[in-house]
Amino acid sequence: MSMPAALQVSNLALSRGGRTLLRGLSIMLEAGEALVLTGPNGTGKTTLLRAIAGLVRPDEGDIIAPPLAYLGHGEALKPSETVIDAISFAARLHGHVWGDGKGDVRMDALNAMGLSKRVLHTCGQLSAGQKRRLAIARLTLQEEARLWLMDEPAAPLDAAGRALLADLVADFRKGGGMVIAATHTGLGWTDAQALELRP
Repeated sequence: MSMPAALQVSNLALSRGGRTLLRGLSIMLEAGEALVLTGPNGTGKTTLLRAIAGLVRPDEGDIIAPPLAYLGHGEALKPSETVIDAISFAARLHGHVWGDGKGDVRMDALNAMGLSKRVLHTCGQLSAGQKRRLAIARLTLQEEARLWLMDEPAAPLDAAGRALLADLVADFRKGGGMVIAATHTGLGWTDAQALELRP
């Protein structure tokens, strides 16, 4: 069975706690495209991402999504675990091997987010921005994913971190990847589509 090459959201309705958040929403996203979701708290940005990820059941409508990777609010890092241990676990989880002379996907991911000098730091020693960088680095190890869903990816990042994120997303899109990001922070993705959710 072939996997869908695009994201199709049709006539979607979502609610939370008995309150309707979205109704009649349709989205079409094709290879290389990005969509930035904005809007006040409580308008359904996170719920929409979770529905596309298959974590929330819509009240109405259909979602057809390609293989995806989801970056939520939390970093899911153990304070006592080192950066290299955290990235190694993620790499093994997604079927990667290293030390075979073909390069090290772990270090590639850490380099992409500027963390190569932090490999022996524990996650508890990292700043909030560095923890976010590590979570984003882990996301890149899901090579089967054609769609990245990112919830507030840049919230704790400084200007350098936002620039690294933008470069990473641009490279992913050049390879045919798609990205949806919910944000209150300007991402600077000038060629991305925009969708403002309203109360």
